[in-house]
Order: sequence, then structure tokens, then C-alpha cells
Amino acid sequence: DESDMDAMICEEEERIGRLTKVLPQGSDKIWFLEPLLEMVPERRRNTVVRVIFGIIMISGFCCCVSLGPMALMLLVFAIQFTCFYELISIGLAVYRVFDLPYFRLFSWYFLLTSNYFFF
Repeated sequence: DESDMDAMICEEEERIGRLTKVLPQGSDKIWFLEPLLEMVPERRRNTVVRVIFGIIMISGFCCCVSLGPMALMLLVFAIQFTCFYELISIGLAVYRVFDLPYFRLFSWYFLLTSNYFFF
């Protein structure tokens, strides 16, 4: 009886281990910045990468603002969908353990219907 319980617990732990996936982590390697980053000391690389991408993002935003309201709306949609995709990926990794059917489908459905309602 106790061995059956231990076997069930072990089987459940294996099932959970198979269902949970490892979320992708960030990488230090940025292929087009590698030649520039070789000249920078190791402890300053993070700062240099952040400054470069900050300048790129500010320039892109200024370009978007100059294109008008439709471009800004598309930018908001792109940011919103990208953030939502990341959250759904995390939620799917967590809720996959509970065997919730159609989790991703319903999440995207509610995002699209709420966007339709607000816009």
C-alpha cells in the first residue's frame, strides 16, 4: 500500500517534470555588437549595450511619432502583443501542470476581443 503511494508520487513528479518546460533566458552574445564589445572592458559591456539599444529605441520612437497616429497605434499593438506573448509563455509553462485545455487559445481570444472593444 505504501509502495503504491510512493510509486504514484514518483509518477506524478515525473509527469510534472515532463510538463514544465525551461523558459528561455537572455544571452550575452549580440552578434552585430561583438566587434565593438571586444574593445570594452568586461564590467562596462552591459552599460554599452544598454546605451546603444536605448539610442536605437529612442530613434525608433521618434520616427514612429513623426509618422503619425496610425504608426503609434501599430507600435502600441506590437508592444502589447509581444508582452502578452511573453506572459502567455510563462503562464503556459506554469499551467501546463494543471492540464488546462485551450489555455493559450482563450488567452489570445480575450486579448483580441478586449482590444476590439477598447479601440
